[in-house]
Amino acid sequence: MVPVPGGGINTFTVWPEYTGRGVRIAIFDQGIDQNHPDLNNNLAISLGRNATNLQSGGAPVRLSDTHGTMVAGILAAERDGAGIVGVAYNASLVSIYSPLQLAGMPRDIVNAYRYAMSVSADIINDSWGFASGFSSGLTWAFYDNFNRPLLRNRERH
Repeated sequence: MVPVPGGGINTFTVWPEYTGRGVRIAIFDQGIDQNHPDLNNNLAISLGRNATNLQSGGAPVRLSDTHGTMVAGILAAERDGAGIVGVAYNASLVSIYSPLQLAGMPRDIVNAYRYAMSVSADIINDSWGFASGFSSGLTWAFYDNFNRPLLRNRERH
C-alpha cells in the first residue's frame, strides 16, 4: 500500500488481489455494534465473547463503548456500495469485549488471546495506548497524544 498525499493509505492498489476473504480478525476492544450496517454481514456474532468470563457477547456494554466498532470499520467494513469500505472488506470479524479498565485487565488480556487462538483468528487487533493513565487506574486506552515530546522521542529510537 502506498501513502496518500495528505494522509491515509491507498488500499485501492491491493483490492484487485486482496480483499480479506478467508481472514478472521479478532478485535479485543470495547465491542462491535452488531447492528452496524457496514459491519453486520462480516461480524461472526456467534463467536463474540466478553473477555472477563468468555461468556457469549462481544457487543458494546456502555454508551461510551464505541472504539471497537470504529476499529472494525477501518479493518473490515463491507464493500456494498453504502457507507465506508474497510481495508480488508471481506474479512470475518470476531468481537472480544472488554471495558479496558485497569481492574481485571491482565485477566481480560489472557482470556482474549487464548480465545482468539481457539477460534483460529488470523489476526488479533488491540489498540494499546502509550499513556501514564494506566498506572493511575484511569481508562487509559486510546489516550495517546503524538505531540507529546516523550512519545515522539520513543518513536525515534
